[in-house]
Amino acid sequence: MKLLYHKNEVPNFGDDLNALLWPQIAPELFKSDQDGIGFLGIGTIVGKQLPNLRKLIVFSSGAGYNPASFAGHDVEVVCVRGPYTAKRLGLAETLAVTDGAILSPLIFEAAPKNGKTLVIPHWETIRGCEQIWQKVCDRAGMALCSPIQDAETVIREISAAELVLTESLHGAILADTYGVPWIAWASTGNFSEFKWMDWMSSMRLDYRVSAVPPPHADLAYRLGRVRADEPASEVARRLEGVISASIADPSFEPPAKTPSAFKQALKLGYYRSGAARVFGGCSPAHTARALLALKENGDRQLSDPDVRQSRHQDMQNRLQKLIADYSSEKLG
Repeated sequence: MKLLYHKNEVPNFGDDLNALLWPQIAPELFKSDQDGIGFLGIGTIVGKQLPNLRKLIVFSSGAGYNPASFAGHDVEVVCVRGPYTAKRLGLAETLAVTDGAILSPLIFEAAPKNGKTLVIPHWETIRGCEQIWQKVCDRAGMALCSPIQDAETVIREISAAELVLTESLHGAILADTYGVPWIAWASTGNFSEFKWMDWMSSMRLDYRVSAVPPPHADLAYRLGRVRADEPASEVARRLEGVISASIADPSFEPPAKTPSAFKQALKLGYYRSGAARVFGGCSPAHTARALLALKENGDRQLSDPDVRQSRHQDMQNRLQKLIADYSSEKLG
């Protein structure tokens, strides 16, 4: 099988985990990538541009806001990331297990605890801003974990922590997998409610994401303003609308809001003038204070151990069945 996952020019440990995890826990499936079968694993890859293969195996993958259609492909869905992906694809709810990263402990042991509170920004938020985020964490007395490091390093840092404050979805997924309490936050408009709700629902967790001001005005200008601290019911209502529209039209994609040139000029002036730092709280000091407040008073999340064990075992069983169905004899 050919392992398929999102490969970005900027590393992202959540996507890059695919190359470490699957070949080690299911080497029988990946002895050859010339059989015309593709394996879709961890990540929001449903609906992405895919190579022309004779068959696709979907294993724990997720959908997002982009059109989610497998038109023209022979597809076998073993499991998907969560119930929102299943609904969007018109699949049975029994196929909604969870994110495949839950199998990481099969190859990565938890590191010894170090008592640290870990801060994990989104990869787009930290790109080119590593020094700014380091300043934020130094002010807050917390440890910075960059999601653009290699996956093994990130998992080691997460599993060793006492608490994880994460803007990265896979920061939350790995923290939860290793039994580390975590708090979700967002500093810009680049986080996906669909992905968070999809995974949280799979683990029977409540949707809670807190707003944190970005440490630099350029981040807010480039990635948009954050929409967080919303009631879960409102987020669910909006996502149900997206799902209903996509079922009616598989090519559906929520329209992008494109401001007028005049509004863009005003927006640029606001963020570049220093007003965003003064009135919008876009500074390392403001971000550090917000993260400290989250640490002290935020809603700490951690799934029930029985739910984690059930999801882990379910996914492992499905993987073993897939290996049996596509043994080396059949692949050969």
